[in-house]
Amino acid sequence: MGMDNRPIVFNIKNGRVTRAIVYQYWRVPWKTITSQKKLASHFSVWHDGSENSGSDVYFYPKNQQKLLRVQTVGLDGNADIVVYRNGRTTFKTNIGKDMITFPIAKFE
Repeated sequence: MGMDNRPIVFNIKNGRVTRAIVYQYWRVPWKTITSQKKLASHFSVWHDGSENSGSDVYFYPKNQQKLLRVQTVGLDGNADIVVYRNGRTTFKTNIGKDMITFPIAKFE
């Protein structure tokens, strides 16, 4: 999960995230997170450069149906991904009126 070519891969075992791997733009591993403290609460990854884009990852307590939420912020829009413990996933995106490189009307 993540933005364009910068996915975040989550390893899940017995309803818990055991590892998160964050990739750079060219699909090269950038950060590996195994800290159980971070994987039980939250962490943020923000990419360097002029884009000022990144993701905030939040984890829910074990007694909730939701497992994690990834909020990704980009230059032209943002996305919210929720993963439930039963494997269901929901996606919500918000794209601005005009993207910097392409008018949104051409996507419709």
